[in-house]
Amino acid sequence: MTLTMHIGEFKARFSEVVELIKNGVTIKVIKGKSSDLVGYFGKNLKSTTPLKRKLGFFNSQGVTVNKEDLHWSEEELAEMGQYLLDTRVILWLAYEDSKLSKAAREILLNQESEIYLCVI
Repeated sequence: MTLTMHIGEFKARFSEVVELIKNGVTIKVIKGKSSDLVGYFGKNLKSTTPLKRKLGFFNSQGVTVNKEDLHWSEEELAEMGQYLLDTRVILWLAYEDSKLSKAAREILLNQESEIYLCVI
């Protein structure tokens, strides 16, 4: 089931929207008098178009980054020694450490690891 809501209604009824989504309802959000599409919100939505991410500085340098380049073995991670963390990783460590793998937890709690926090 899909419900259509204007963005103002979506904002005003956000708590209700969350419950609707939890119950499997998809919400189509529109804006303006012309009903321009803002987006769809719901469980397990699949994108119809692949995401194309720009690499900012690297885009003009001829650098390509593949998904495979972003996966390391536990041994490779442990050898790095320096880690730049997203804010959510720190929050997970403090409040929801079950979201972290055992290897990640060990690295983050190791006093020899140099941990840097991204604050942007």
